[in-house]
Amino acid sequence: MIEPDSELSIRRQCELLRVSRSGFYYEPEAPGDASLPSRSAPPRVRRHPRLGATLDRGIKVSMDRKGRYIDNIFVERLCRSLKYEEVYLHAYDGFAEARAGIGAYMRFFNEDRFHEALGYQTPVALYDTLEAAA
Repeated sequence: MIEPDSELSIRRQCELLRVSRSGFYYEPEAPGDASLPSRSAPPRVRRHPRLGATLDRGIKVSMDRKGRYIDNIFVERLCRSLKYEEVYLHAYDGFAEARAGIGAYMRFFNEDRFHEALGYQTPVALYDTLEAAA
């Protein structure tokens, strides 16, 4: 279908055929024995090696609970706050300085900063309140 010796470039040929250019260069390799789970492993682990190991440790995997799409919003908001309030304001000279600065910001974020969504409490104060009630 795609001919490297054609007058048209490979890129143009891929565009006309609506094929990814990386798909033209990709050559799949057959899996070797090392990539296959051992026959002595339980069937669940042989089918899904990483998931099987997770389940064997008693960790519950759930991607279908109500509201799961919204869970990432909190992490995204934290990352945004971290970037705009700390990282973009400081020119760190190295990894150690960046780690110390971000660590100080996270302590501030959790221990000193009041959060509207938490009823103008700090996360640590809310956690302590909930722990005392339990």
